[in-house]
Amino acid sequence: MEVEIAGKTYFEAKGPELVHVQVVKHLKKTIAQMKHGQQLPPERELSEVLKVARSTIRRAIDNLEEEGYLIRHERRGTFVNNVFHVGAEKSLQTKVVGLVVPDIEIAYHARILKGVEEEALRSGHEVIVCNSLLDKERELDAIGRLANRGIGGLLVLPCLPDISLSQEKRQELADKFDLTLKNLQAEGVRVVMLDKYFPNLGLPTVMTNKVQMGYLATEHLIMLGHQKICYVSDDNLSMEAQSAVVGYKRALVDYNIPFDESLLVRLPVFDSLKPTRSIIKRMLTANPRAFTAVATSHFSMTCGILQGLEDAGLNAPDDIAVVGSDTFNNPSIDHITHIERSVHQIGCEAVKLLFANEAESMKKHILLPAKLVIGDTCGANRKK
Repeated sequence: MEVEIAGKTYFEAKGPELVHVQVVKHLKKTIAQMKHGQQLPPERELSEVLKVARSTIRRAIDNLEEEGYLIRHERRGTFVNNVFHVGAEKSLQTKVVGLVVPDIEIAYHARILKGVEEEALRSGHEVIVCNSLLDKERELDAIGRLANRGIGGLLVLPCLPDISLSQEKRQELADKFDLTLKNLQAEGVRVVMLDKYFPNLGLPTVMTNKVQMGYLATEHLIMLGHQKICYVSDDNLSMEAQSAVVGYKRALVDYNIPFDESLLVRLPVFDSLKPTRSIIKRMLTANPRAFTAVATSHFSMTCGILQGLEDAGLNAPDDIAVVGSDTFNNPSIDHITHIERSVHQIGCEAVKLLFANEAESMKKHILLPAKLVIGDTCGANRKK
């Protein structure tokens, strides 16, 4: 329901968001239309018109005063502070980019950040980075804080809900994530997703072709003569259609090799090194001929595979051929055969897409190609 105060339009607070947060947003919109020094209606009047408690109004005004939108004068009232508007205009002129990442200490995320920063600098933008620390609720909070700062666009490298949470809680967080981004779309904020495509949102996305990653690794091992190929992947079935597992299965079909469910290992992507190490050791200890080759598209799982082979008294490529994921110049595994992603380019292309002039840019999805890098763990060099 729309209401007016001093000729300005407000909206009644509704929805899953905290009421005082909604009131803050409504007041910000009204303040943007008011002149410097113009007085805000009294708390009692705002409470009656917006149909919320005076304590809620007071809390919202406290927040706005802290952020510099309002100035309070004892016994005189609350007034619009024009200093904020000057800052907001400057922020929009510099085209600030907001970036939310799960953990900048992870090499993959750090390289995407580097690509974002380089392209942003090249095109005259600034970047504000929020680290969600692999916490979905922190991620949602970061998105909200960035949106409230008047950013020119938002880049989101989403994290997955913690698997230790109940299924109901994970679904609740996923629904909140969808709702938050849909609301930003409705408000005209440009949003580009990184690394993961969400069909239900339809947001423009930049990511490596993960299906190709699985296909290249599997095809390479098949061409080397392997048929019993184990594939280690994450257990995120909601992203199955765009995963490397699809490429793995497709390569098997193309080369007329039956799919063996027991050779597809699914593990949680977080802290996956130890579980991968354990299951590889267990499989090969129970049956040294369970498979002759193994591949994965995850860095930590790559490390787990190599350690699991060592625990089982085996090595690559003499006993088991291995194709892993990006090594990120890690000296301990830089020698392995792996599938390389254009990680840096993901960040660069995302910024370009975010500020492209064409209206159609907000409907684009960019799949970057993967590349097979031959190393010492698949046996290809030995066969030459």
